[in-house]
Amino acid sequence: MFSKIVVAYDGSDHAKRAVRAACDVARRYEAKLWLSHTPEGGATPIAVDPFIGAIGAPLPAEEIAAAAKLAIEEAEEIVKAEGCVLEGARTGSISPADDVAALSEEVGADLIVLGRRGRGAFAGLLFGSVTQEVSRTLPIAVLTVL
Repeated sequence: MFSKIVVAYDGSDHAKRAVRAACDVARRYEAKLWLSHTPEGGATPIAVDPFIGAIGAPLPAEEIAAAAKLAIEEAEEIVKAEGCVLEGARTGSISPADDVAALSEEVGADLIVLGRRGRGAFAGLLFGSVTQEVSRTLPIAVLTVL
């Protein structure tokens, strides 16, 4: 039923469970597995204003790349511990949903596995979630792991 699986990984507990679930499905269907990780740019607080809070400067590209490398390595360790074979891993740079979509199209995935990680209710209302965006825009089965 499934032969190529892309799993999104952001380091959260939900994402770790998603990797384990993706490995379970991959083993059952003898499917190939790819990881997608999109690092958060983040900012380092450099000043605090009493009215608007912390004001930050973007993190250096080297710090973002190092954090992304650690995230991929962590996910690879989960895959290995689950006894699954990883075909490849990609660190994206656009947005998590766009990066998952691009990798899925490139490898011809027929299943995407993501953890459900809530933003706050207000932010979710304004921006939606990666899971919602992927489910809504891609013509591929999506497994959401809690």
